[in-house]
Amino acid sequence: MMEVRIRVPDKEKKAVRDIMKELFHISFASEDEDMVMDKFMNYSQELIGDLKSLSVRYESTAYPGKKVVRNGIKLLQDITQIEQPAEFYSTVTKRQDDLQKFNDAYSKVLDEQLAPVKDSIAASQKRVFEVLDAKEYKDRKFTCGLSA
Repeated sequence: MMEVRIRVPDKEKKAVRDIMKELFHISFASEDEDMVMDKFMNYSQELIGDLKSLSVRYESTAYPGKKVVRNGIKLLQDITQIEQPAEFYSTVTKRQDDLQKFNDAYSKVLDEQLAPVKDSIAASQKRVFEVLDAKEYKDRKFTCGLSA
């Protein structure tokens, strides 16, 4: 018996590729519906794993974005449960706004959580450059003094 396959509209294919580009930072030009769906599912599973790792932090510390992380896990898990390509493409297209809002909110959560780390790295780099710059100045001065 042959399985009847419903053709996925180009508009829905484009919507999924756009979401992949925004959410996972990858461009995927393939027209193969199954391959695009499979890539989306794999990247979603990886992101769910990352979100679950983050959610463990919330058990002991009041990091910002707990609700964003929890909602992101639910949203992506709902999508990754879908097995039929036509339903997958339709669902992702319908949830495109939700996925975009999640992506925007999650990016802000990461920025907030990484801000202290970025500040610390910037301060360390500044100190290293100051030390190197001072050493280079002394070396140049010393070298210049020998040549004269």
